[in-house]
Amino acid sequence: MLNRTFGQFGVLFKYDGYDYIESTYWYDWDGDPLEDPTEMNGQNFYDELILPNNHYIPLSYNVYVVNIGGGSHGQQGPILPTRLSYWGLNEYVIIHETGHFLGLNHTFGTYEEPSNNPDLCEHQTRNINDPDFNALTHGDKLIGTYATPYKYDEYPDVLLDGNCNYVGTAVDCNGEFYINPEYKNFMSYTRYDCYQEFKGAQIAKMRFVIREVFLGPLNTHIDTIHRKELYKPYIGEYYVVGPQTNHPPQFQPGLDYEFVDVSQAGTYNVPTEYEDTSFWYGQTVGTINKEYPGPIYHPNGTAFKILQLDQNQPRMCYNNTNRTPSDGSVIHFLDGYPNGNYTITPQDSTQINNSELINTLNPGLYNIQKNYLDGSTEQVMILKENE
Repeated sequence: MLNRTFGQFGVLFKYDGYDYIESTYWYDWDGDPLEDPTEMNGQNFYDELILPNNHYIPLSYNVYVVNIGGGSHGQQGPILPTRLSYWGLNEYVIIHETGHFLGLNHTFGTYEEPSNNPDLCEHQTRNINDPDFNALTHGDKLIGTYATPYKYDEYPDVLLDGNCNYVGTAVDCNGEFYINPEYKNFMSYTRYDCYQEFKGAQIAKMRFVIREVFLGPLNTHIDTIHRKELYKPYIGEYYVVGPQTNHPPQFQPGLDYEFVDVSQAGTYNVPTEYEDTSFWYGQTVGTINKEYPGPIYHPNGTAFKILQLDQNQPRMCYNNTNRTPSDGSVIHFLDGYPNGNYTITPQDSTQINNSELINTLNPGLYNIQKNYLDGSTEQVMILKENE
C-alpha cells in the first residue's frame, strides 16, 4: 500500500516483517485519548512495552496497531520514530499516518471548531501580500494546499457530492466561504472513498524531511535503505544446488517489475550483485505491475528491473544451471488476455530448455509453465509483441 502510493514520489519502503504484541496496555484508558492526550503517551508505550519486549527495529519505520476501535493518532519523537494507529490497519490510516511520520500536518492543522478557535483559523487567500495571508503559519502551514474545515461530516454546511467534490457552504473565521478545501487529500478527515491525493507542496515537504531530518547528522534513528535493498528478497532464499528449498525468494509487492531473458548469459548459480551490469541480457519475458498483490518470485534464467528505480539496466542476473525443468507446457491465450480461450502445447525436456523457445513463438500472450523433478513448478507470463 505504501509503495503504490508513495513510490510515484520516489519514496519507497522495504518490508521487514511483523509480529504480535500480547498486552492489555491500551485497555487501561479511562477517557478519550483524543480529548486527553495524556491517556495516550507514546513515550510511555515505548518505554514500558516496546523496548523491554524487543518490539522495535532500529533504522526502520515501526508501526503499531492496536486491536480496538476509537480513532487514529500518530506520534513522532526523537527516540520514537514510529506512528501509532488505534483505528485498525487499513490503507487510508496507514497512508495518513505515514504522511504524519514524514512531516505533514492535517490540512486543517489544529483548527477544529470554527467558532471556538479563531486564532488557529487558516484564511482562504494565497496572495502573500494580502494582510489576511497566514497559510505558512496556520492549517498545515503549506501554501500549496487550500484552507480546509475540520471533518466533512462535522457540520451540516460541510458537504461532499458522490464524486468527492466539495459542495458545502461553510465559512472560515473571517466569514469567507471555503474555496476547494482538501477533501480528496490523504491528510484531511474525509470519507474513505475520497482519499486520493497528496499535493505537490506536501510531496516536497516529505522529501525534505527525509533528506534533512531523517538523514541529518543529528538523527541516527532512521536511515535510507539503499535502492539495492529492494532488489533483495524480503523472505525466502535462492536455490543454489542440492534439494529444492520450499521457501523460494519473494519480492516486495507495490512496485513495477520487468523480467528479461538471461539464458545466454552464462552460469550464475546465485544472483549477481546489484552493481554488476556486465552480463548479457535479451528481451523482456514478463512484467508485474504495482497493483499485483503477490507473491512475486524471481524466475530462473532472468534478471529484472524495478521500474521505480531503474528504467534501463536490469539487475540480479540469475541463471542457475543446477536446476533445469524436466518438462512443461506453453499456454497461448488466443484473445490476448487470460481467459478460457487458450491452447496448451506440451514441452519435453529438450523443448522447455531450448534457449530459442521464446523466439519461436508468434506474437501474443503466453504462460510458460516449467515442471521440476522435485515437484516444484514455475510459471512466467510473457507478452510477445513482435518477432
